[in-house]
Amino acid sequence: MDAPMQHEALERITRQLQQDMRAWGAGQQREDHDSADLNVSAVNQKLPFVTLTFAQSIDGSISAMRGVPTLLSGALSMKMTHMLRTMHDAILVGVGTIIADNPSLNARFAEGLLKRKQALEASGARVIGCRTIRDASGLARVDIRHGLELLRAEAGLRSVMVEGGASILTACLRESARSHLVDTVVITIAPTFIGGLRAIDGLAVNQAAAAPTTTANANAPVCFPRLQQPQYHPLEEDLVVMGRL
Repeated sequence: MDAPMQHEALERITRQLQQDMRAWGAGQQREDHDSADLNVSAVNQKLPFVTLTFAQSIDGSISAMRGVPTLLSGALSMKMTHMLRTMHDAILVGVGTIIADNPSLNARFAEGLLKRKQALEASGARVIGCRTIRDASGLARVDIRHGLELLRAEAGLRSVMVEGGASILTACLRESARSHLVDTVVITIAPTFIGGLRAIDGLAVNQAAAAPTTTANANAPVCFPRLQQPQYHPLEEDLVVMGRL
């Protein structure tokens, strides 16, 4: 694919995200007045627009091992990431990712300023003061939904780009399997085999257990987050997969 076509692919990605954001904003305005589904309305009004984005190897790894930074994205994919950052009010990453990768979280390839940086520690430290919950194993975890609600309510952020690491990505998708949380997903897949730290782990959610008013049933179907109308964009050697959740 030649350079003009590559840049056209970049434009399609950013244009699609803009459309998703506009649709979300229009939905917010409708919900301010009336909604046929009051439960969905209440959820959407509490949360910012959430874009989940990360780079992984072709075998689903985000790094060689935990705590070891691993460059996966090509130059054009990195440019895309910086462009997407300028479209959001905040970037959300785990503290472990900051320590390991020391990401600059700036938009070197595109104009615009990021209003804020926010970090959540997925192993229990409360960087922005959100509450923690205990998982099935008894370990304390940050309540990612509560954290995002705080970003909307206390910081006034209407859009957040979640970049990782693995614990934060898993928490976001696990919550999305239970109830709406993530709006758009952008995944960069590099043609590299690593066999390292998996990007996502343990998403299976029992549908009966996910419903607070229903008794859990071991035979109930398992629900997994699934992209709606996914799009596929080659960027140099990388493949970008994008869709609504």
